Amino acid sequence: PQLGRLSDTIGRKPLLVGAPALALLCRGVAASRPTIRVLVIVKLLSLLLTSTFSVALRASIADTHRDDPAALTGKLGLVSASAGAAYSVGMLLGGRLLSRSLRLPYLASASLLALLVPLVAGRANETHPAGARSPLALRPPGFGFVRLFRNGVALRSLASVSALHTTSMAMGDTWQVFARELRGWGVETCGLFGSLSGFGHTAVALLARRSVRRFGARGHTLL
Repeated sequence: PQLGRLSDTIGRKPLLVGAPALALLCRGVAASRPTIRVLVIVKLLSLLLTSTFSVALRASIADTHRDDPAALTGKLGLVSASAGAAYSVGMLLGGRLLSRSLRLPYLASASLLALLVPLVAGRANETHPAGARSPLALRPPGFGFVRLFRNGVALRSLASVSALHTTSMAMGDTWQVFARELRGWGVETCGLFGSLSGFGHTAVALLARRSVRRFGARGHTLL
């Protein structure tokens, strides 16, 4: 929620430009000094910056389509689909690059971010006007799920489902450890498997709009 409040205070575009710019710096540091300590710090910062960009992007889309729920669902579905496709490509190419050098995946990521920053800076429009902005106030709760659990049975149920789903996904890259230890997979094989799972996520996200229209919000959630 704090990232959302920051976006409501300074606007969407500064975060859309600033987050990938800082991520570019982090990737550059990781490529030049790929030690365990540096990579862990870069990973943590990258998660924060990715969340910042995602919050600002989704807020910008919501600003534009707030009066059309179906269009908003479709646009957010495209964002999720794009994220899944990017994950697929990243896992596939990252595995191959990593098999050659630890620095190469970070250099490739930095190169893509170097293209993204000027593109967003030049083409993205600010969708949150200055007159609608509010002063930044870091109010509790610090985590959005706490508030969701306090707002009725429906939101509490949806938050519980989302939490369980996120918990299963939060294994993150743990499966790669099992694959390497139990099956002897190398980085390229792990990358290929991760790429296939990302394409599955993309397909589901692309079908979200049709699913909501056909089954309704509750039916889509149950599905």
